[in-house]
Parts: sequence; structure tokens; C-alpha cells
Amino acid sequence: MNVETKLLKVISEQFNEDVADIQLTDGPGDLDAWDSIGQLQLIVKVEKEFNIKLSVDDVVSIDDISDMISLIENKIEELPTTEAEISKPVVDYFEIRLNKHLLIGHGGIGELYSIYNINRLFILVGNLKSNKAESLLRDINISGEIEIFEKKGGEPTEKEISRIAKQLKAFQPDFVLAIGGGSVMDSAKLAWALYENDVESIDSLHSDGMVLNAKARLGVLPTLFGSGSEISSAAAYSKDNSMGKSIVVNHDFIPEFVNLDYSQVLTAPEEIIFFSAFDALTHAIEGYCSIVPNFVMKNLAIRSIKLILMSLKSTNRIKDKEVLESILIGSYWAGQVQNHCSVGLSHSIAHQLEKYQISHGKANSLALVDVLRLNSTKTSIINDLAHDLGFIDSDHFISNIEKIIEDSGFNISVKSDEWNLDSIVEGAMKDVTFRTNPVVLEASDVRQVLMSIINRYEEK
Repeated sequence: MNVETKLLKVISEQFNEDVADIQLTDGPGDLDAWDSIGQLQLIVKVEKEFNIKLSVDDVVSIDDISDMISLIENKIEELPTTEAEISKPVVDYFEIRLNKHLLIGHGGIGELYSIYNINRLFILVGNLKSNKAESLLRDINISGEIEIFEKKGGEPTEKEISRIAKQLKAFQPDFVLAIGGGSVMDSAKLAWALYENDVESIDSLHSDGMVLNAKARLGVLPTLFGSGSEISSAAAYSKDNSMGKSIVVNHDFIPEFVNLDYSQVLTAPEEIIFFSAFDALTHAIEGYCSIVPNFVMKNLAIRSIKLILMSLKSTNRIKDKEVLESILIGSYWAGQVQNHCSVGLSHSIAHQLEKYQISHGKANSLALVDVLRLNSTKTSIINDLAHDLGFIDSDHFISNIEKIIEDSGFNISVKSDEWNLDSIVEGAMKDVTFRTNPVVLEASDVRQVLMSIINRYEEK
């Protein structure tokens, strides 16, 4: 029995459907019982029937049955064939991916040269005119060649990444240090990958064949939080002449060196600090509720949510050292949760709203409350999270988040007359994060959330 025939039989039995009624283009949500729980049950059954193990990355990559067939065929090809391989003990584990060197506190960047033997240091910054670069150079205590390069513009684009990569290839560094927010860190990752692999186009980078850490190591010093790039296996960018985001994934994109320094955040406007922290909060909440199972990350999400919620209630002290350090640590934990479990519909919508010049953190603050309310009507996971956090129930938890937004005093009104709702709904449902929402949703559900956002936040 070939893979397709056997898989269709498994799906038929799992969801009580006639094989003749199942299409290869069917996926989660297309069959009555194929919801988020059904997806997990199906994955377990597929692993057992085909004697394979699917990783989190494998599960997230599945759009439909044809994807599952290709995945199973590739896994079967990797199965042991020799007697020595077959006799190896069977292990059942999952991986926790971390930075090699994590320094928390002011001045940790000064340890860079004591940890690494650096001859040529390339520093990518978001703003050369700020005083941060100069003060950091004094802290780093440089002994060798150095080049500081400024990233232009906002979100990473193919053109800008190619410009940075060209400079890397000319300078030939043995260490790349990104100092900035998520766009600077992601730009550094992709330009570094082009330099390492000696290619011109990002399309030439393939995760399974990508070479990293052969020419240079990667380190980051975040000057804001919320992106999670300092602990992420992914790097996002916009293709030229495209409004959408593309993502390159490689676990070696997790920076080897990270310094979380509260002093780097002090000069940011309070509103940006708040919305960046809210982005991190959304990572932790949606990561906990994700369909991807990982009990370590679920517990870390709880710690992260508690820390960030406590910090966001202190908006009058948001620039205090203790508050900033709490947000930095909570955001770092949230980034780990996101990297291992992915997120959900709030992020799917936020990625679309960025096209309307709404920052990612602000977009999540617009969407999260209504997304949680919608999901809570279809799954008990929101209630479980609320109990784990010490709230009475999901309503109590969601209302607490809503009050934090209202009490912040920051403007989150929208002008929805420019929005193309059909395009936003379609884009959100195609977004990779939509696949790990705790329940399978219809287009009408996504539209319902958007209408709730408009009704609540439309500029008067």
C-alpha cells in the first residue's frame, strides 16, 4: 500500500469520512472533525502508522493532505536501513533551542572580546546619529578592525539586505553584531547568511543547505523588545515590490551572543515601549494557546505573561530600571515561546495591518482582546491559561488586558476607511501563524474580529 492510499485510509478512519469524499487539497477545517484537536490526534496516529517522528517545524509546514504525503515520504526515506542503525535505541524527545552566551544587565557587551577572538568586527546599527553606538564602542573595548554600518529605512527589504551583504563581503568580518530592534536584527541575520553562503539573492538561501557560522559569528544587542529576534530561528523581510512578508527559517539564526541591557531602551518613547511590550505579551499568550505541544514552553509562557502584565500596569514607571529589566526578561522568555510554539490569529491580523502603517505592537494591542474572546467561545484553552495565571476565568483575564490598554492613555484609534477587509481576511488566513491558532476558524470569524476592532477603536 503506497503512502497516499494508506494516509487517506488513516484520515478516513480518524475523521469518519468516506475515502472517496476526501481530496488531496483538504486540510485542517475542511473536514467536520478536522479541528485543532483533530489535527493533534491525526499527527499522533500518522506517526504511529508510518513509524516516523514529526517535529514542530514539520507540523507547522502542513497545509493540506498533499503536504502530509510529501512529508511522510521524505521521513520514510530517512528511516534506518542497516542492522546497526536499526539496533540504535529509540528516543522520544523535543529540543529546546537557546543562545550560547546570554548576558543580562548593563555593560554585558564589554565581555564580547573576552568571549570571542575577534579580528574584524562589523556592527550594524539602526541609527548612526544616536549616542548609543559611540558609548557602546567604549564599552566593547575594541582590539582589531571595526566597521559600523547603518541600516536604512524601516522593515527589512531585499534591496537593503543586499546592500548590507555587499558591505559584509567587502569587509570580511569574523563577527557580526546587530544593535537595534527587530528590523535591524533580522536584516543582520539575512545579510550574514548571504555573506556566509556567498550568494546574491535571498531566494538562493535554502534552510536545509544553508551554511552559517563558517566565516563569522552573530551577536545582538536589542535596543527595544517585542520582536523576539534575539532568540528566534526566523528572519522576516519584504520582497521588492511586495507588501507581504517572507520568512527564512534556520535554527542557526538564533544569535550566539545576546546582551539584554535596559539602558538601551531608556531613550525610546514611552508609547513605543508599551506597544513593544504588548507585542511580547501577545507572543507569550498565543504561544501558550498554540496547538503545538511543548510543556516547557507553556510553563515559561506563564512566567512571561505574569512579568509583562505586572510591568504594563506600571505605565507611570515604565522607564524605571526595574520595570524595563522585567519587560526585557519577560520579552526574552516570550520570544522563546514564540520560537518553539508559534502564535495565532492576533499575529495573523497584525501582519496585515502593518500594510496600513500600524506598528506590529499596536496592531496586536488592537486585535488580542477580540481574538481571545472569539477563541474562548470555541476552546477551553483560554480558560486554562486564565486559571494558571490566577484569574477567575477567561472573561476576568481578558478584561484585565483590556483595562491595561485603556489605562495606558496611548492612542490606538484606527482609520478603517482605508482598509480592504477582504484582503486582510484572506492575508490573515494565509499567514503561517494562522495554522497554529488554538482552533480552526472561518473567514467569517476573522471578519468578526476586524469589525469588533473597528467598532471599538474607529477614530471619531
